[in-house]
Amino acid sequence: MMRDLCLMESAPGTTISLVDINKGRLDAVYDLGTRYAKEVGADVKFEKGDDRRTALHDTDFVLNTALVGGHDYTEKVRKIGEKHGYYRGIDHRQVRFIGGFDQMKLAMDIASDMEEICPEAWLIQIANPVFEITTLLHRERRIKVAGFCDGFRSGYLQLLMALGLSPAEVDFQVAGFNHCIWLTKFYYTDTGKNAYPVIDDFARNHAEEFWQNHKLGLWEETLSPASVDAYKQFGLYPVGDTGREFIWKYFYNLDSLKRWFGPIGGTDSEIGNPLRLEDFQRNVDKLFRLTNNPNASVKAEIPPEKGLDQFSDFIDAIHLGREKRLVINVQNNGAISEFPRDVAVEVPVNFKDGKMYPEKVAHFPKSLVNFILYPRMLRMEWGLGAFLSGEREMLVEILLRDPRTTSEKQARDALEEILALPEHSGLAAHYK
Repeated sequence: MMRDLCLMESAPGTTISLVDINKGRLDAVYDLGTRYAKEVGADVKFEKGDDRRTALHDTDFVLNTALVGGHDYTEKVRKIGEKHGYYRGIDHRQVRFIGGFDQMKLAMDIASDMEEICPEAWLIQIANPVFEITTLLHRERRIKVAGFCDGFRSGYLQLLMALGLSPAEVDFQVAGFNHCIWLTKFYYTDTGKNAYPVIDDFARNHAEEFWQNHKLGLWEETLSPASVDAYKQFGLYPVGDTGREFIWKYFYNLDSLKRWFGPIGGTDSEIGNPLRLEDFQRNVDKLFRLTNNPNASVKAEIPPEKGLDQFSDFIDAIHLGREKRLVINVQNNGAISEFPRDVAVEVPVNFKDGKMYPEKVAHFPKSLVNFILYPRMLRMEWGLGAFLSGEREMLVEILLRDPRTTSEKQARDALEEILALPEHSGLAAHYK
């Protein structure tokens, strides 16, 4: 992220204020950001501190990347859920009503501060749950907000690799909700001709051979048997993290995960998740290794080539009026006619002269709307309704609709033990 901010067109003259309550992490990122800017010749100034309100003064863009609690906390909550019969935890495949609480509360607090201190600034929401938070802030706060996720891009590029196509040959439209997006258009760049027949051919004639020769690893759900199965069933191809989110038959146990997502059972299985955390830890170790070696070249470790994230493109589009086409999470306002206007949707947005023009999306197949998209939207509404009301019974109602729940007692026992954790004192006080 530091790299992309240093490389964007808007970089010259920019001040980047880093805020974190973890001093060691804050100092490390400040050190590396300062060194990186110097190495690549970026006219960027860095500041650091633990006071959010001070950092918000005179700002144009606020990037929220904070993950409250961390991975150790997530695993602790997951184990309690599994103890009560919820494979991979109660937040798995459901509303993130436990893990998402602190995230939503923090985002609301940041937005409140922005209303007071920098009301014209944009909030760039990167931390999950992006769908819930972006919708919540549009409804409850008077600020400008856009949600960002790079999952669609990496998934789309993986799909092109499997199809033997280059990004220059084809173009696309994706649409839906964050982590539940679908390839609504796929066409050849030079002729505009529909390229979906290439996906048809892959799904029907070549997918099995591909899986035999390519062992699926982390973050490759777009290429999984689950995604091909969903395409055959619902008529549009799922992209990015979508395969991790939506159909229960893929997630009953480790055997079903391996069947639908390959040898490691996908990114979220008891095999895949530790690999994911090891990968995360390697990045943390790399961060501190570079910090502890002032003679190391940061640029050599992180080459000055823009990554897949779009937030720096967004800043250039808004601040400099650049023409861009970005896939971001914005208030629907009719972009997808099947859904309410005040729900956040993930769609391509065209930028011109600093203004945003979300693309209209053709109608989704009816079965996809009824079985996938509406249920996903309803789970979001359940979660936001519980958060805003503070009613503990709404948490029970949400869990009673989980197919893993076999009794009311199971749901209540799991929730009460999780809410009794010391880390959940604020959560327990909120939900009465």
